[in-house]
Amino acid sequence: MATSSTPTPELHAVIMAGGQGTRFWPLSRDGRPKQFLRLTGELTLLQQTLANIRPLIAPERVWVITRQDYVAEVRRELPGIDAAHVVGEPAGRNTAPAVALAARLVGAEEPSRVMVLLPADHRIGVPARMRATLEEAARIAAARGVLVTIGIPPTRPETGFGYIHRGTPVEGAPAFWVDRFVEKPDRPTAEAYLADGGYYWNSGCFIWRCDAIQQALARHMPGLARSMADLLLGADGAPVADSLAAVYRCIPSESIDYGVMEHAEEVVVVPGEYDWSDVGSWNALPEVIEADSHANVTLGHTLLVDCQGCIAVSDKRLIAGVGLEGLAIIETDDAILVIPAQQVQRVREVVARLKDVAPELL
Repeated sequence: MATSSTPTPELHAVIMAGGQGTRFWPLSRDGRPKQFLRLTGELTLLQQTLANIRPLIAPERVWVITRQDYVAEVRRELPGIDAAHVVGEPAGRNTAPAVALAARLVGAEEPSRVMVLLPADHRIGVPARMRATLEEAARIAAARGVLVTIGIPPTRPETGFGYIHRGTPVEGAPAFWVDRFVEKPDRPTAEAYLADGGYYWNSGCFIWRCDAIQQALARHMPGLARSMADLLLGADGAPVADSLAAVYRCIPSESIDYGVMEHAEEVVVVPGEYDWSDVGSWNALPEVIEADSHANVTLGHTLLVDCQGCIAVSDKRLIAGVGLEGLAIIETDDAILVIPAQQVQRVREVVARLKDVAPELL
């Protein structure tokens, strides 16, 4: 039985840092995606993710799965991480292959190791509370061999997140069996979830033993599991480049949520009672940066006069605004984005167009 008095197992962390962050265009680009941006202070989101777990997980037990193009930048930003522990995927295949790769690497010496999977680009308001939650989740994962996820109690009827519906309590632990994962809802459904009290935002943070997630992959994604089992590892524990490329040529693109979590039999959710934001788009900045008395959020060289509810981010030049309401204005040296703040999700439409008309701006 997992309880708070059970010793915390030695944890290994895997930071997922391969995303491109297209919703933060034009500041986020293919060569400098969201995880490398300094949106919340002096540290990049990637550096902050490592800082959040450092008191709990030593650097030698941290791995980073990223895109091959980003390996050098990750190693530069995280000099305390073993270079062999920064692994570049030869092709983007969504999160399920990255999870399978991480479990293969972390569990190579000891399959029962407990692995914490973390997105590289989320913001945690009180890291100590997050670490306490991870410890509790790790105790459950180690003792029971189940798959554990962190659910964030919702504070608003958010339509941009997936949700987790909790089931019965887990005996002897501050957690619940997962009843089901649900897709991003429409507004009335999100309002019903909030009123119900039994739903959590899906944080994308997972904790499990390597052998437990490998068994789940073998059951629900057997082709991926077989391919990853054939991966050759070098003397330093990192994957052999040719072998990794061969594996990635034949595996599907699938998320771990769709591929495994929605089908697995024994999944536990631990409530994460801490401030959390996925910093998913420009209109998430008010969650991580203090707004002024007129609900404006600014970064860089800006001057807003008689403006209300605006987001202004300057990378190079001054942004001056007068009498504006509810706009997001993002400036870089070669592009300016102006969009209603409540429609910033449509930045992806701009990115899609640019692929055809001006790919050099991506």
